[in-house]
Amino acid sequence: MSRAPPKCCGVADARHPQIYSIAAHRGFADALVAGLVPRYREAEFGLARLTLLLPSSRAQRIVTEAFIRHAGEEDRAGLLMPRMAVVGDLDLDETLGALLDPLGAPDIPRAIDPTRRWLALARLIGEEMGSDAPKGATLLRLARETGATMDRLLVEGIGPEELIGDNVLQLVGDLSAHWQASLRTFARVQARWLA
Repeated sequence: MSRAPPKCCGVADARHPQIYSIAAHRGFADALVAGLVPRYREAEFGLARLTLLLPSSRAQRIVTEAFIRHAGEEDRAGLLMPRMAVVGDLDLDETLGALLDPLGAPDIPRAIDPTRRWLALARLIGEEMGSDAPKGATLLRLARETGATMDRLLVEGIGPEELIGDNVLQLVGDLSAHWQASLRTFARVQARWLA
């Protein structure tokens, strides 16, 4: 980690990611934290502006613990840590949000912020389900899973009209009425989202 610290952390820096490496003989998590904290320390959001791409959930946990150890050694009451994303995670796009949108694709519209998407989907689900809609955290979890399912269907090229088509209803025809109602609700939410 031999690069000089950035002079500012403005919007211009976000367009060109900065990539660092750690020597193989050093402890990864502690060396990473020891290099990042002084380099990006600001009174409010210095570290929180960073995104770390890590190879596994275990690495994410170990780096989190290293940040906590470092904050404890400095007798700091609290620390806003960087966003950490697991590279192999199925929800990597949700974790990164619009972070990588500006890289080489100026004509593609920016992705919606994941939190705004969850809230918008939660509102749509609430409107579609009415008084049967779950409340609070359960509704937000349903919205997150609905968004992930919609993304997977989009990748597969399956539209909402296909979900309520005869071939799908034949598959779920023997299943409970609850399953069929859930499928129809999902298709309506997806159609409204895509509209």
